[in-house]
This record gives sequence, C-alpha cells and structure tokens, in this order.
Amino acid sequence: MRWAGHSALILSFLMLALAFPALVGAATFTVTASDDTDDGACDGAHCSFREALNAANEAAGHDVIAFAVGSGHQAITPHSPLPAAEGPVDIDGTTQPGYAGSPLIELDGSLAHGDGLALDGDDSLLRGLVVNRFPAPYRAVVVHGAGIRIEDDYIGTNALGSAAAPNDVGLEDHGTGTVIADDLVSGNVTGIALQGEGAIVEGSLVGTDASGMLAVPNGIGVQVNSADAPSSGNRIGGPGAAEGNVVSGNTVGIELLFATRTLVRGNLIGTGADGSLPLGNHGDGVRISFSDGNAIGGESPEEGNVIAASFPGYGVDVRSGVRNPILGNSMYGNAAGIRLGTVGAVNDPGDADSGPNEGQNHPVLGPVTRGGGSTTIEGSLDSHPLTTYRLEFFTCDGTFSGDGSMLLGVRDVTTNASGLAAFSFTFGEEAALVTSTATDPEGNTSEFGSCTDSQVAQPAAAVTLTPAAAVNEVGTTHTVTAHVATVETSPRPLAGVTVRFTVEGSVHTAGSCVTASGGNCSFSYAGPVTPGTDLIEAYPDRNANGGQDANELGSGATNAWIAAVVTAGQVTGGGQTGNFAGDGVLAFGFTAQSDGAVAKGSCSVEDRASGTAIKCRSISSLTVTANHAVIRGTGTINDLATHFRIEVDDNCDSGAGCDTFRIETDTGYAAGGVLQRGNIKVHP
Repeated sequence: MRWAGHSALILSFLMLALAFPALVGAATFTVTASDDTDDGACDGAHCSFREALNAANEAAGHDVIAFAVGSGHQAITPHSPLPAAEGPVDIDGTTQPGYAGSPLIELDGSLAHGDGLALDGDDSLLRGLVVNRFPAPYRAVVVHGAGIRIEDDYIGTNALGSAAAPNDVGLEDHGTGTVIADDLVSGNVTGIALQGEGAIVEGSLVGTDASGMLAVPNGIGVQVNSADAPSSGNRIGGPGAAEGNVVSGNTVGIELLFATRTLVRGNLIGTGADGSLPLGNHGDGVRISFSDGNAIGGESPEEGNVIAASFPGYGVDVRSGVRNPILGNSMYGNAAGIRLGTVGAVNDPGDADSGPNEGQNHPVLGPVTRGGGSTTIEGSLDSHPLTTYRLEFFTCDGTFSGDGSMLLGVRDVTTNASGLAAFSFTFGEEAALVTSTATDPEGNTSEFGSCTDSQVAQPAAAVTLTPAAAVNEVGTTHTVTAHVATVETSPRPLAGVTVRFTVEGSVHTAGSCVTASGGNCSFSYAGPVTPGTDLIEAYPDRNANGGQDANELGSGATNAWIAAVVTAGQVTGGGQTGNFAGDGVLAFGFTAQSDGAVAKGSCSVEDRASGTAIKCRSISSLTVTANHAVIRGTGTINDLATHFRIEVDDNCDSGAGCDTFRIETDTGYAAGGVLQRGNIKVHP
C-alpha cells in the first residue's frame, strides 16, 4: 500500500510535467554584480547580467532574471553586444533592493557596440530597467518574439527620468502582440518603432520627463513603419482610463509610415500629463504617409485624442493615404488641426478631386447663432451625390485657422442627386466660434472648415393687433394698431420694426407700418361699399428680409363691415372727462339729430394732455338705443382727415359723475370716460 501511494504521486507529477513543460525547468537567476564578466557560470558567488542571460538561455522553461546588485541605483555597462534572450524569460528590475516605483538598474550601452536587449523568445517580460546610450545604428530594446510585455522602464533617459541619455532607437518591435505599458520613452532619435503586428502602447510617457510635465524630446515619438509589409493592427492608447499615452515634446509625436489598421485613441498629444500644459510636438502631432485604413480618434467620446500645440506643424498631417478617419478629437493651438496633402485641400465643386483622404470637402457654415444655452449652425456640404456623410461640429478657439477644440455634436447628412446637402442643427452649448469636418462612408475625413463667428440670437418678436375684433360701417376706414415686443419673461417693446399686413375677405389689400419708440404703429384701409368680413394678419419683419421667419411671431384680427344704421333721435352734450390715461382733461361738445333717414350735426374735441384737436365735418349716422347713442362721421384730427366714432350714455339727469363720453378715430386715437362736469342728453 505504501509503495502504491508513492507510485500514484510520481505518476501525477509526470502527468503535470507533460501538461506544463514550461513550469518544470523554470529557474530564477539573480544578478549580483554590475560588471560585464562572463566566466560561464551564474551562481551565488558571482552573476553578471550577461551570465544571467546566458544561463536563462541554457535553462528550460520560463525563467526569471532578478537583481540583487547591492542596493539602490546600479549601472551595468556591457563592453560588447549582449546575448539575445532566446526563451521565455522575465527580466525584472523591480527586484533590485530599494526599488520604490522608479527603475534602479541602468543598462548603459555606450560601450556595447551593438543592440541592447533583444527579446527573441515568446511571452517574455522586461520590467523596471533604465536602458540608455545605445547609439546608431543600434537599438536599445528590440523585440522579435510573440506576446512580449515591456513595462515600467525608462528608455532613453537618465536614471532619474529627468534628462536625455539618448538611444538611436529606444524600442523596436518586430513581434506579434507586444504590449508596451507604463514606460518612459524619451530622449531618443526614434522612441518606439512598431514594425510588427498587433502591438499595444498604453499608459506611457513619450517625449517628456518622468513627471510628464517637461519635454525630453524624441525625434519621432512613436513610429509605425514597415515598408516590406505594412505594420497592422497596432493600438496606440485606448478608451480606458489607464490606456492613453502622453506623446508630447517631440519633433513628430506619432508617425504612421506604411501602416494599416492602426488605432490612435485616448492620448494626450502635445500637452503635459495634466491635459492642459502646452507641450507641443513641433513638427506634427500625428503624421500619416503611405498609410491606409488607420483611425485617429473614434466615434465614442473616450476614443478621442487631445492634439494640441503642434506649431508650426499640424495636428494631423495626412501627407498620403486614404480611408483614415479623424474623429472626435480635441485640437487646438496647431497651425491647422488637419491638413490633407503638402499644401492642404481646397473645396471643389462636386468633390471631384483626389489625394490624401480623397481630398474630401469640408462643410461650409453660416449663418450661426447662439443664445439661451444653445448654438444653431446652418450650412451646406458639396460632395458626392446620394451619399451619407458624418459631420462633426466643434468649437473653434480662433488662435489659428481650422482647429476644432471641443466637440459640440455629430450629425449625418445625405446629399441630393447634385451632391448637395443643406442643414440646420442645434447643439446644447453656446459657442462663439465653430468649425466642422465631414467623413465619407469609407472613412475619409476632411480638413476643418474655417472658424465661423456666431451671432447672439435675438429673442423672438411677436406682434399683437388691436382691436382684435371690430365693427365698422361700409364706406368708412378701419384702423388696426400693431404692438411689437420681444418674447421673454420681461417683454421689451421694439422700435423700428416693419410690420407687414395682409387683408383677405371683403377687402383684399396689404400694407406695412414701422413701429415707433413704444413698439406701436397703425395700418388703415378703406372698407367696401357692401357688408362683409375681413381677416387681418400681420407679422413683425424684424430682419427686413420681406418674409416671415421662425422667430417672427404673427397674429390676426377681424373686422365686420355693416350697413350704416340710422335711427330717429337727437343727442346733445358738452363737458369734460379725464382721458383714458388719466393724465389730462378731455373737453368736448356735440350735437346730432336724425329723422330716421338722414343724420346731421357737429362736434369738437380737445385733448389737452396730448394736444389733440378733433373737428367733425359731417355726421353719417346716428343710432339711438334707449339712453345709449353712437355717432359716426368724418372730420379732422389735428387738421388731418379721419373717420370718427363717438359713443355716449345718458345715465342720470345731472350728468357729471355718471354720464360717459368716448371717441375713437381710424388713426388709432381713442379717449374718454365718465364726465367730470357737463351733461349729455339722449332723446330717442
């Protein structure tokens, strides 16, 4: 039984070894010396970095190279090229005693006369080293294996990450699925060169010091370049909170040269790590040449990059290549946000040109208005017929032409058979300057259009007509008074606005008037000879364009034309009232009589407050009903011809305090009230 138990244990171990052969021979080799000696052994007595690499290459399984070279910062200076790491190995500088987040082991290539660390085996790790001073034509780190991870390293700087200690090429990747994460890659001629497939660069500082706030420039920060077969499927940054890189302070931030399917997303390109300090890539933020089908930004907000301060260069410079969408980015402080071709693209009729991103036309904006917490953008796109385009609208900082600093929103438009699409969109932000891009269904994005000024939107204007309903005798004139005011919590009367009228019904006419300082003006027209009804409509033409716009609110009124009614009776009166406004005295005198067929009489009215004088020339009708009478006729108001209407009530014998007198004219004048003195007599 005892032997049987041991046999089962051994068998289990053998089966585990067959299933996981990499675990069987795994070993840890600890570097204990900073010299470059190679005596063929890595043991407790002495182990240099060179010896540890050789030992790991000879051992089976996934090995670890650890460090215990005294404590604190230690420099290792190879005097000849180091051996490549041929098998899976974790080279872990964070094991050095004293490590507290910044690399302590420095690999100085000034005397190596060859490449630095070559990672040829799959699934290897390089963590926590400073790798610097590998001159041309050598590379500090070069990757050929698959599944390599390079993290928490300083490549191209001193051990403090504060100044350049340049390599010619900091990191060159020929592998598959390499992950470059949380590294500082600065001070090199070329920082990161991606020439393989499916690499990811995330969470790294490229072109700055370790704080991310001072420039330690690379010539090119990140380059995707493989002329033999375009490097594809790479991702620089990403939408996640820890995936974006800071790529700033370089001559060129990111260069796509013979690249395809590369995603550049969620990065700070041209700012410090705080996202605001200008730290520009002075050549270009992103440069695209001989590259098709890459994406700068994306459709979700998290995928956009900040691309700033590329001056005198460009935010995104598409020198050649097509189907490169540039979406959702925030660009400002560049010579231009997007440039297509070496001299830029120009809108052309029908978008018939070609070139980088097919020379896609940009939208033309205007007019643009803002107010009430929103911006309304009108404009048009001239491109290919019957095609749907993605339009992105941005605020524009106005520092340089053609920069979109904040995304206002996205809308789709479809062109008509002539290739034209007109649009009007409203966004929930107020923007003083705006610009936009267009992207076709293949992913060709245009340049930004020119920054377009927005105008402060005026509140709507509304007109009110009085009287809203009126009755007049045929053969007379009807007058409507228009009042124009703003539509807001505290309406303001609007002077100088043309009010346009139309009359339909028994009379067909039109006319206009211009409001005075109180927002009022009057419109008069002659009535028909037979009874009927009119509909009077009016609107305030605030912008004087001859048409009614959405923010010009009209109103209507009616007028009924009736036959003159003459009844037998006699009316006399005289005295004074307060006027309607209560700020003066209205003096009057009149007489009118009728035998039931013909009316005659006279009248005079003096409004001492307004200086208005009315004289009756003829009485056309008198209507008496009990103690109430209506007198109509023609006369003058301050020597100008008018039609008048007088209404009186004989409410008591004494007159004062109870009788009433009211007069109105077709010029819009109206006054009257209860008698203060005098008397009125109505005799049916």
